[in-house]
Amino acid sequence: MTSQLAEAQRELASRLLPHDSLGDLGIGRSELTDVTAKVVIYEAFVEGKLEAPKHLARTVHDLYFEPRYEEFRSRTIWSLSKAFTSAFKELDPIPQFRATAKLGEFLEARFSQAF
Repeated sequence: MTSQLAEAQRELASRLLPHDSLGDLGIGRSELTDVTAKVVIYEAFVEGKLEAPKHLARTVHDLYFEPRYEEFRSRTIWSLSKAFTSAFKELDPIPQFRATAKLGEFLEARFSQAF
């Protein structure tokens, strides 16, 4: 049952934000400076603007600045969102789903102001 729930959650999360809303805003492929990425991670976890476990901050940082996959190497909003969602995979299915859903709102609010 747990594996079925996890699989359903992964499929649902892949259909949700952030990639859809970032693409709709036309900013998903926008370049980020390293400082901007660090500020976003800081705001998310230290300032608590994203409802996600704070212990994932270091994982998100590492996944963004030292990505495991070539396609995530670009310094874009999209690759930053992938660092967050990859880190969320450490969570149990329900917290993972919640964090992923909140991530879209957080990134959209953060980056729609910048453009």
